[in-house]
Amino acid sequence: MIRAGFLSLVVAVVLCTTGCVLITPYEAEQKQADQERLADNEDTDGGGCVPTSEVCDGEDNNCSGDVDDVDELLLPHWYVDNDGDGWGSIHIEPVLACEASGYVDKIGDCDDNDAARHPGISEECDDIDNDCDGAIDEELPTTILYFDADSDGAGNDDMEQTTCHDAAAEYPAGFIETGGDCDDLDPKVSPTEPEVCNDKDDNCDGSIDEGLPTSTFYVDSDGDGWGDEADQGSELCEGLPNYANKAEDCDDADPLVNPDAAEICDGEDNDCADGADDKSEHWYKYYYDGDQDNYAHMAMVQYGCLADAGFIEATEHDCDDDNDQINPGIAEETCNEADDNCNGLIDEDLETTTYYTDNDGDGQGDESASFEWCVTSTPTGFSDNKKDCDDGDNTIYRGAPEICDGMINDCKGAGPADDGLTVELWPDNDGDGFGDSEAVAIDGCVNDYPSYVANNIDCDDSVETVNVALPFWPDEDSDGFGNDSEDPTIRCDDGGKWAQNNLDCLDTDKATNPGAVEDCGPDDLDCDGDPYNGDFLRYVDGDGDGVGVYDTGVLEFGCIENGYSAVGGDCSDTDDAIHPYTVEICGNGADDNCDGQGCLAGDNDVGTMGGAYEVVDDTGADNLGSAFAAGSFTDHYAGSHLELVVGAPRADTGLPDGHIYLVDAAEVPSGAIDKISSRKTTESGLYSGGTSMGRTLAAAGDMREFDDFPLDDLVVGAPYTGTDYGNPGATYIIFAEPEPWRWGKQTIWDVDDDELSDNGNFDIEVVYGDENGDSFGFAVDAKHDANG
Repeated sequence: MIRAGFLSLVVAVVLCTTGCVLITPYEAEQKQADQERLADNEDTDGGGCVPTSEVCDGEDNNCSGDVDDVDELLLPHWYVDNDGDGWGSIHIEPVLACEASGYVDKIGDCDDNDAARHPGISEECDDIDNDCDGAIDEELPTTILYFDADSDGAGNDDMEQTTCHDAAAEYPAGFIETGGDCDDLDPKVSPTEPEVCNDKDDNCDGSIDEGLPTSTFYVDSDGDGWGDEADQGSELCEGLPNYANKAEDCDDADPLVNPDAAEICDGEDNDCADGADDKSEHWYKYYYDGDQDNYAHMAMVQYGCLADAGFIEATEHDCDDDNDQINPGIAEETCNEADDNCNGLIDEDLETTTYYTDNDGDGQGDESASFEWCVTSTPTGFSDNKKDCDDGDNTIYRGAPEICDGMINDCKGAGPADDGLTVELWPDNDGDGFGDSEAVAIDGCVNDYPSYVANNIDCDDSVETVNVALPFWPDEDSDGFGNDSEDPTIRCDDGGKWAQNNLDCLDTDKATNPGAVEDCGPDDLDCDGDPYNGDFLRYVDGDGDGVGVYDTGVLEFGCIENGYSAVGGDCSDTDDAIHPYTVEICGNGADDNCDGQGCLAGDNDVGTMGGAYEVVDDTGADNLGSAFAAGSFTDHYAGSHLELVVGAPRADTGLPDGHIYLVDAAEVPSGAIDKISSRKTTESGLYSGGTSMGRTLAAAGDMREFDDFPLDDLVVGAPYTGTDYGNPGATYIIFAEPEPWRWGKQTIWDVDDDELSDNGNFDIEVVYGDENGDSFGFAVDAKHDANG
């Protein structure tokens, strides 16, 4: 670690490069303080010791009893002086002490092993920093030297250095005092050399080949003594390499091509005259080999130095130069009707067979036209027999079947022709392929009468589009399906009540045919033999009570037959006394009407109802209690009391016009039902009575959801409601509160014993069945998704 005193030294050394004695600022300040303290204490001690700062003087300055016990910060710096020249080394850390042997108080020696090197000494020419000022051989006379790489006595001006030496023997190796060499790698180039013709600046005067006589020369790249004919020429001195004074060389990259060369067959214009290979005395004779079998057609000749593609040197003559399997080199003749070996003979020395011409291609040859041939399989157009008696007709040959053509086909010579092969033919005047049904037939061959056909089923032989008489069945109901119990009639289609099928099982009813949709009624509407294969949503009804269960796994479609019902909602499908449309029986432990509530009872608290209600017929209404619906239907109690709607579908005598009754369950804890109000049905201007309204009921919740507090809307079934087209049935949707914009409307419970009507003052909606006998409203439900 560098001491604080040495830090002061470092600063001082920077300022003391030529030698000096250092006194630290701290030491000077202490001396000044001591002097002031001595002055202040003078004559105050009566001759005693006056303490001052301790310094290196052999005295006890601070009166401590010790001599020179100087504070480290006040100790002087001593520098090692190994060479004894009186100067301390700048490279070694000083020591702090009052005295130090072998040390001096001056710093600045740059080489403490050489007493001849220290500040203040004179600089000498010895490549050494003698006076330790950081410079070598400074302020001495110097000489500029140049490096002479080619030793020609002239050095390179770009490679110079100075020296203080005055003797050449002391110069650095390769350096001389003379410069000016412009090519220090060529000893023949220097300022003292004479200029010669070599495309160089020999004397380094900045000019090339100056002062020499010149002529026009041309580039001669191939060195054949002839310049490139494309060169424009240059004025040059004589003797430069790759130049010539003649310029007619047509290929200056080939020394064998020039005006002095002899023309030879090599594809080159050797003599630079008249083109390549232009001397016919050197040409060769070649022959064409078209099939490339190495045998030439000797009549097709070419002359030249080189053969063009397809030409070869002379061979034996190829007699078929388009077939490489035919040439003089073929060893054996092949049976192919060709001279394979080009000896002038065809298929010689081969076994032959006699063949007969078969011009009509019926497999039998003409005895009068034969020839010998070496082939072993019968050639096309020939036969190996001579059985044909008429080689111009392929339907006539030995063994041919007799056909209706007026000829004897089997070559036996016996007749008659066409024996038993003629047919009845009728004229086909309109060319539609069907003969006139009213014409007289003729007997003959079909091919002999092109305007006749072998049928007579054309209803109108003058019109091409009216032709075939086909079987038709009566179609009395014009539904496109013929009567399946009638026989067909062969006739033309005249657009009457006829059909080309007999698929109608009831031809007096247009709604009954194979295209009809089955409605699961007693009639087979689609004529498939099964009236009960419709496509209706149905529920499994295991107990046969007319109400099926919702949860059957998947929706099922079919007819409503035994074991099924169109109405869902049964909560116990094994007990036909339990379903949504029966009366609740109290005390039997069962939810008889599947409403999830058991017996309806109450003691002013709907949530903790106890006891039971018994439905008794004190209203005079038949079937009272056939259906119940529980909920909050009016705002009389702001939804705090349970209210009941009770159905009585046969309340009136005669035609059973149903009634419904509203009952406050909280006010009548037991006994007979006291009605708050009741309603009956009527349809203004239409058939009324016998509606059976109230046969089914369902609380639907608040379907509009705009009320201040939710009241229950009501769904009421009236399955026998009549209209002007019969008794389709109806379902009433009764809203607990009128819509705000329907001013003047009332709820049905505001007036007692009034009639319901979809065009009256009540806020209701009525939905009717589609057809007479639908019994729409026979069963109703709410809060269930019936179709998935």
